[in-house]
Amino acid sequence: MAINIVLEKPAEYGGTDYDGLWKKMIHELFEEFILFFIPEMSSSGRLPPRGLK
Repeated sequence: MAINIVLEKPAEYGGTDYDGLWKKMIHELFEEFILFFIPEMSSSGRLPPRGLK
């Protein structure tokens, strides 16, 4: 009975960054994102600001 041994070389590339692009987009476009999806949070929104009592 013969035993075959396979020696794999370590990967030459780094780990895969699956969400780096999304994190960069959120960081750079956060204000625009909020204004698009939650327009009432903008300073030019239709609702006047309410103070705390």
